[in-house]
Amino acid sequence: MFNLKSLTVFAALAVLSVTAQDRNAIYACKNPWWDGPCRTFYGGRNECVNFSGSWNDAISSIRNSGGGNGWHCQWWEHANCKGLVYQNQDDANLHDGNGRFADRLSSFRCR
Repeated sequence: MFNLKSLTVFAALAVLSVTAQDRNAIYACKNPWWDGPCRTFYGGRNECVNFSGSWNDAISSIRNSGGGNGWHCQWWEHANCKGLVYQNQDDANLHDGNGRFADRLSSFRCR
């Protein structure tokens, strides 16, 4: 039989589980190859998150930390998830290739 205490603990764990699934973490650094300063940003499912302050237009490496859990992120050139979009989930050097998104990311959205 369940008592009130065990039911309360079970309910709290269920809420934490749902909350954890509804948020994703991305890791970003201002220099290529994960060279600092670096920071973790969090966003909810389908939430557009702006890189504010000194992080706007300053990111050179990105990683979707929740990719193994089925999350897919898009990285946007402008605030509010506008402009050109970048789909790569893990890029240690945004300056290589055509360099289009190096130091130009302003927001992200994960699903």
